[in-house]
Amino acid sequence: MYTIISCILRYYFFKDLC
Repeated sequence: MYTIISCILRYYFFKDLC
């Protein structure tokens, strides 16, 4: 589940998809 949150935060900050 942490990976999903990390993905969302990554998209928010880096505008990138995992």
